[in-house]
Amino acid sequence: METPPPRVGPLSALLSFTAENVRSYRDEVHLSLLATRMSAEEIARELLTASARPVRVLPSVGVFGANASGKTTILRALADMRAAHTADMWESDDHRVGVLDLLLAADLGLSSLERAPVDSDFADRMRKALRILRGIEGDSDTPDDGEFVVAEFVRLAHRGDVEDVVFEPQDESEGTLVWVGLIGPVLDALDRGDVLLADELDASLHPHLVKRLIRLFQDPFTNPRCAQLIFNSHDVTILGDSEARILERDQIWLTEKDLSGATKLIQLADYRPRRDEALQRRYLQGRYGGVPFLDPEDFARSARRSQPIHSAGLDPSLGLESFAHDFESLGL
Repeated sequence: METPPPRVGPLSALLSFTAENVRSYRDEVHLSLLATRMSAEEIARELLTASARPVRVLPSVGVFGANASGKTTILRALADMRAAHTADMWESDDHRVGVLDLLLAADLGLSSLERAPVDSDFADRMRKALRILRGIEGDSDTPDDGEFVVAEFVRLAHRGDVEDVVFEPQDESEGTLVWVGLIGPVLDALDRGDVLLADELDASLHPHLVKRLIRLFQDPFTNPRCAQLIFNSHDVTILGDSEARILERDQIWLTEKDLSGATKLIQLADYRPRRDEALQRRYLQGRYGGVPFLDPEDFARSARRSQPIHSAGLDPSLGLESFAHDFESLGL
């Protein structure tokens, strides 16, 4: 006999979001988290509105599309991603236990963790990981990037053949740092029933780990307060090629730019795909849009243009200024 999910008080959820004239979204854009007939019965949640009318709500949606197609913009239009503060993970005993459990469950080879001060080099790497979580590209210092304060971190112990080995924070991989940075916001959202925005959810994380994270929001046992995850990703394995997929057809959204540079947000359900449709394969084939148009001739032509440089015997280790000078001397 199945154990029912824990009982909680009245729940609230985001039903939809509408915006207009926001960056690349010139026309009105509408993102809905209302379940449709395509929703899986075990995923959609039934909530009561203020008028006592029941509605079915989705706990997560994913946005997919080509680079620079507006995936990040829709998240920024919803809300600015707040900087994660690692010290928040230690607010309570329950929170510490939850953090450690998720670290161990991620199969990162970890055995324990403890507080640790950080040096300036690691602080810079942590800021990079936090920028990934916020969807900020490169090393931009634009005013809306926010302040990243990393005063302390956790030192992680890794399992060894004879004994555990403690890594200094600056020696951890980007994937481990991103996962550690995600844990606090994920636990907070699940605990409070909040909406969590995650830009490039798959950045530095294995696809299996990304799917487990999504399932934390999909499963009413781990998400009894109907917290919601809105994310974008390039990981097409999330789409799946069978009925056993992680996201249902009405949980998938696509971004695409038209010839004028304006972004359109399209729900995959609008294409009326079959329940057993191979969404991953058909998406990569361009059946639903949302993929870049890459002309192999353009790539081949660009590669051929570099051939005179190699035949001239130029040193590939030369700096950028010398490289540009050689271009001019060759008449390129």
